[in-house]
Amino acid sequence: MKLASCVTLSVLLATVGPVHGQQPAAGDSSDVHYYDRWPGVWHRVEGERIDSLPTFEVRRGPGNSFLENWWLVIDGKRTPSFGLRSWDKATGTWRLVWVADPDFFQIWDGIKQPEGWHIIRAFGEGSAAFLSRQGWVLSGADRLVRTIERSTDGGRSWTVRSREVFQRVSGNP
Repeated sequence: MKLASCVTLSVLLATVGPVHGQQPAAGDSSDVHYYDRWPGVWHRVEGERIDSLPTFEVRRGPGNSFLENWWLVIDGKRTPSFGLRSWDKATGTWRLVWVADPDFFQIWDGIKQPEGWHIIRAFGEGSAAFLSRQGWVLSGADRLVRTIERSTDGGRSWTVRSREVFQRVSGNP
């Protein structure tokens, strides 16, 4: 998807805006509320230094969804991308739609792990096939740890590829 299309998608979804007061029905499991503390502006932490520019911003969307704007550094340049994370009542899992430039569109399925919810997606074919799994686990009121792992044996074992810490600096719930 070209950057203009990504921006158009972001603008279109932004016009939906957060629907205040629309929360999951009482009595829903804690899984449905897993990302309730997610909204805000998050900066990457390196050692004890917090980046001056945000890495991502999350706000509530309609129903039990979250709109995510990301600024990833690719080839030394901040590149925008967009995510829509939502509870899928039909499957009882969290799911993520990811859009980035150039022409990048992915759908990730949710999987519950002992430490929290992760997303998982298959890549490649044949001997080059692997699973990618990402998790965002809160480690305090305004800190979270993001892990990216890979499995080449169908999910029996995982290798950590990345572990990053983020600090929320504004937008506390």
